[in-house]
Amino acid sequence: MPEKPSNSPRIFVLVSLLLLIFAWLWLRNHQQKKHLDQQAQTTESTRGQFPQKTSKTKAVKLPHSRDENIPHQALDIVEYAKTHGGQTKPGYKGNIPFGNRESKLPFTNQHGTKLKYKEYDIYPFKKGVNRGPKRVVIDSDGNAYYTKDHYKNFQPIQK
Repeated sequence: MPEKPSNSPRIFVLVSLLLLIFAWLWLRNHQQKKHLDQQAQTTESTRGQFPQKTSKTKAVKLPHSRDENIPHQALDIVEYAKTHGGQTKPGYKGNIPFGNRESKLPFTNQHGTKLKYKEYDIYPFKKGVNRGPKRVVIDSDGNAYYTKDHYKNFQPIQK
């Protein structure tokens, strides 16, 4: 009588495949938890560093800055956006969603509401000319931030 072929190679391959799948799932879950922990730490460490909206009125607060490192063009862009419903000045690039992928700005406000961001150039757009690294970012609560190095560092624009 002929011998039946052994199932051990098939079982070995199946077990190996299952182990790989579990390892991949564990690693993915671990990376997601790590990212969420980093977001929480960033939010916790930046709490209090950024101006928070305390007034419940709908009045537009115009920017002013005591920091001489923030150019007046940035303040002008914030003022225009706040007085024109988030729109940008004619001839400028702006009102573009900003994803905060660098995790340098808060993800939620003091009430736990998720913040959304829009970015604005501070100089007029010129076709064929690099837009440069300077931007203003405004969150959905009306807080404004200036970056001179294309999102590596942010300075709050005080209201």
